[in-house]
Parts: sequence; C-alpha cells; structure tokens
Amino acid sequence: MLHGRSLIISDLFFFVHSFVHSSTLAVLQLDPILTNAWPVKDAAGECETDEGAASCVGCAEMSQKMDHLRRKRLENAEMSRKMDHLRKGIAIFAGKKEEEAAMPRILFVCHGNICRSPMAEYILKALVRARGLEDRYFIESAAVSTEEIGNPIYPPARRCLSQHGVPFEPRAARLVTQQDYDRFDRIICMDASNLRWMRRIIPDDPEGKIHLMMSYTGCGRDVADPWYTGDFETTFQDILSACEAMLAGVR
Repeated sequence: MLHGRSLIISDLFFFVHSFVHSSTLAVLQLDPILTNAWPVKDAAGECETDEGAASCVGCAEMSQKMDHLRRKRLENAEMSRKMDHLRKGIAIFAGKKEEEAAMPRILFVCHGNICRSPMAEYILKALVRARGLEDRYFIESAAVSTEEIGNPIYPPARRCLSQHGVPFEPRAARLVTQQDYDRFDRIICMDASNLRWMRRIIPDDPEGKIHLMMSYTGCGRDVADPWYTGDFETTFQDILSACEAMLAGVR
C-alpha cells in the first residue's frame, strides 16, 4: 500500500515539474521571435515609413505582442509560485503518509468488546502516553460476537480503570471485520475462545498478525474473564503485564 502511494506521489511530482518546465520554455521561446520581428528602423531609430512610428502598424502590433509577453511572464511567475506551494504540500502529504504507514496499529479483541478489550485499549493508550509516544501508535478494540454491539464499556470495567487512573472515553462496542486485517498490524485476542470466533470472521492469517494476549508474557493462558469471575483487578493486572511486554517488543 505504501509503494502504491509512493507511485502516485512520484507521478504528481513529474506532472508538476513537466507543466512548469513546458510553460516556462514556451514563454522564453517567444523572446527571439519577438526580438527579430520588430519593424526595420532607420539610422535615427525611426520606423522606415512615411508616417513615422506614430502610425507604424508594425510597431503597434509589436507593442501589443510585447504587452502580451509581459502578461504571460507575470502569469508564469504566479503559476511557478503556485506550483512551488503545491510541491511543498505534496512533500508534507507524503511525509505524513509514510509516518502513518510506520505507525504500529493494534486491535484488541474480546467476546463482546465491553470488558477486556476496551480495558486493554485504554491501558495501552495510557502506557504509550506516559512514554510520550501517543502520536506513534494507533490503538482500537472490537468484538467477535454481536451480543453487545453498540453498548458502552461495562460499568465495573470503567470503575477499575478509574481506580488505576487510566482515562477512557465514551465508546460503543463494534464487531471485527475482514477489513480490519488490512487496517491493523496486530490483532490480539484475550483468550482461545476469541481466537476460534475470530477464525469465522478472518479465516486466514498469512501475515501472522493474530495473537493471544498473554503470549507476550511468555505463557499461553487466557486473560482472566471478569464477566464470569467478577474480579476486574486480576484482569487489569493480566492486561497490564501483557501490554508492558508487548510495548517493549514493539519499540
């Protein structure tokens, strides 16, 4: 995708350069034509006509042509200024797109997207913010089931985040899509059940993007599910340890 954007940007640069070059060349080529086309002058510098310069048709025509040339030069200078501005804009755009392409894009996934995955989303956002890296990461969360779509974060999960000083925003649970595979670099499931459900939505993982959360800590167990245990503190600590380990690896 980055290669495709680079080709488009390269084509824009070529168009801008070719347009300015051809416009400038066309105007410059008028100089010798106009210079050699002036009516013949006598030794005193007057037009060789009985009426003199005041009524010389050639002089009048050439004055009009020179005025036209001057206007063209001014227009070309303005066009060059605008093209320089456009070139700078393209360069800034290209730089931003390259930064976005290099930004780690992480999607946390749980069953309903109201407990563990939004907790992971905001815990990791807090960690990168504390390191001054919030502009270098793109972090979201989603569900593998439709059971809670549109619902906010579960209140006990919000309370747990608040108790640890982790800020969060109002949000609505959403479903993972096939398109998320292209949008994200890592899709991280909270447990083996999430992983099985994920395979129904994204059956193939050719780039090895889909992982289990606790695998970052070196163990293969699930993140404790507070929906059944009611123990949000244990879930918080599981997610925190995995996020810290993952963050160390990403950097």
